Amino acid sequence: MAVWFAWSLLMPFAGLELRRRCRRAALCLLLIIGGVAVSPGTATAGEPMLYVVPPLAPHAAPSGPELANGESYWIVSSRRAAQHRLDPPHCTLDFVRRQEDGSFVGSHAAAMQAEFQPGVPVLIFVHGSFVTWEDQLDQARTTNRWIRNAAGGRPMHLVFFDWPSDGPYTYLFPVDVTVRGERAEFNGLHLVWLMSILPSHSPVCLVGHSHGAR
Repeated sequence: MAVWFAWSLLMPFAGLELRRRCRRAALCLLLIIGGVAVSPGTATAGEPMLYVVPPLAPHAAPSGPELANGESYWIVSSRRAAQHRLDPPHCTLDFVRRQEDGSFVGSHAAAMQAEFQPGVPVLIFVHGSFVTWEDQLDQARTTNRWIRNAAGGRPMHLVFFDWPSDGPYTYLFPVDVTVRGERAEFNGLHLVWLMSILPSHSPVCLVGHSHGAR
């Protein structure tokens, strides 16, 4: 506790690079002490992968007649993609289409590209930290309805970019927030790749909430 107190007092006066190194060292120590599983795989010897994400089945989503409103949108998830520069290269994103009947179906990038019409605006919404996959499904439904009501029937394509902003947690708020801030920055690479496969003549609007704005 005394070490943590001293660290919190001195960090505001340290340089940016020193603060980053201290945060990284503190996070490694906390993950070891807390028993959080860390993958042994590395791209460079001696540095562990800090961002471990559990397996995801994105198509396993609730559906029902009450959700069948005739609207469709896409969720593109990076939860199973690389989350750190030292992770083994893996840029595969999961594409999930919300069907007009309210169900969710696993798909792929080519299907989304084929559906998007050139010239029609594409809105990409990026959620913030501490959002689970189940939270994303609920928030996407609500946000889709809100945006379409505001658009007054104008054509658009909606994409909800999903990234691993939930656990594992150390339950030390400054550490957990710092981890998600750095993870959000890294996911900008996946977001750029997603934007690169959109129709070249379609306007793109990016909306980010909290750490999603990074």
